Amino acid sequence: MANSKFSSFVYKVIDLAGINSDIEGKRIKYMNQVERFIFEGINRHIHKFNDHILTGSTSEGVTPLYLSDVDSMTVLEDVICVEEANADTSCKLDILVAEYDNMPPGYVKVRHKYKSNDNTEISLLLSLSYLYESAREAPIIASELFNKYRKLPDDTIDTMSCRLNSKINGPAYTFTMNLKDSFSFVKDSSFSFVTTSEIDCVFAIRFYNSSILTEWSSRARYYDWPTAELIHDVSTMEEFILPVGDKKSDTEHLEWRISHVTIEKKLLNTFNSTQRKLYVVLKLFAKNVFSSVSKSFSSYMVKNVVLWMAEMNPGHHYTPDLFIAQLLKSFHFIKHCLINNHLPSYMMPNKNLIAGRIFGHEKHKSDIPSFLFN
Repeated sequence: MANSKFSSFVYKVIDLAGINSDIEGKRIKYMNQVERFIFEGINRHIHKFNDHILTGSTSEGVTPLYLSDVDSMTVLEDVICVEEANADTSCKLDILVAEYDNMPPGYVKVRHKYKSNDNTEISLLLSLSYLYESAREAPIIASELFNKYRKLPDDTIDTMSCRLNSKINGPAYTFTMNLKDSFSFVKDSSFSFVTTSEIDCVFAIRFYNSSILTEWSSRARYYDWPTAELIHDVSTMEEFILPVGDKKSDTEHLEWRISHVTIEKKLLNTFNSTQRKLYVVLKLFAKNVFSSVSKSFSSYMVKNVVLWMAEMNPGHHYTPDLFIAQLLKSFHFIKHCLINNHLPSYMMPNKNLIAGRIFGHEKHKSDIPSFLFN
C-alpha cells in the first residue's frame, strides 16, 4: 500500500511538472500548425514535394518545444518503392523495387524498375547509378547520389523566413526558422517564448506492401496491446525509405534505411497517461543519466523500449499506483538488453539497435546509479 501511494504521489508530481495530456495536446496542436504553415510554403514553390511530416519527440508532444530541435521528412510525390512491381504503362510514378539480399537488417537496396516519362531528376540519378554496376540490369539507385543531387533551392528557404545552415548532418539539411515572425497566427500565449527553432529535414520515399508489416502483424502476442483493430490499421499504413546506409557496411553508399516513423507515432498515440509519463521519464534518464556512460543510448532506443514494454505487459498494469513498478521493470528490460548486447527494433526484431553502438566497458561504468538496475 505504501509503495502504491508513493507511486501515485510521483505520478502526480510528474503531472504537475507539465507532463500531462493537456500540455501535450497543446504542443501537438501547435506543431500541427507549424507543420502546415512550413510545408504549405514549400509546396507553393516546389511542386515535386507534396508531403511533409514532422517526426521525433517534438511532434509527439512529449518534449517541450525549446528543448528539442524539430525533425521532419520531405516525402517525394513522384517516386514509390515496393517489394514487387507489375508493369503499368499508365503509371506516372517512378517505381523502385526493394532488395533485401545481403543487406543488414532494416536496410534495402533499391532498383529502378519502371520509369515515368517526365522525371528528369530521376533520369540523372539513373545515369549516374549505372556507374556502380553492369547496365544489364535495372540500376541500383545509390543513396549517396540521392543525397548529393536532391536539395532544396535557396530561394524557397527565403520565402519561409528560414535560412539553411552550412552544417549538414548525414542526409539531413538543417534550417533555422524564425517562429515569432512566421507563426504569428498561433494565438496561444503559452508559446510566446518560442521564437526560433532548428528544423532537420531529410528526404524520404514511400514504401508499400512490405513483408515487414506482415510479419509484425502476425507475430504472437499474449496481452491486450496492440488491439486487433490497431494491428489492422498499422498493417495498411505506409513505410518509408531514407537515403541512409549502415555505417558498418561495405555497401553503405548504396543502402536505404527503412523507417516506420508514422506507424510509431500512431502506436504511441494509443498510450494512456501512465505510459506516456513512463516514456518521458525514460527519455530524461537516457539524456541526463545514461548519456554519461554512452552517447549512443538514444531517445529512439527508449521509444523501442516503451513499445516492447507496452506489448509485454497487461494494460491494467499501467496505472498511477503502479508507475514506479513499471519504471523499474523498464530499467530491468534495458539491463537485460545491455547484458545480452541485443535490443531488438520493435517493428523489425531482427534489427539489433545497439549492435556496435554500446560497448562492454560502457556497460559497467559506475556513473549510472546502481539502484536503477538492482
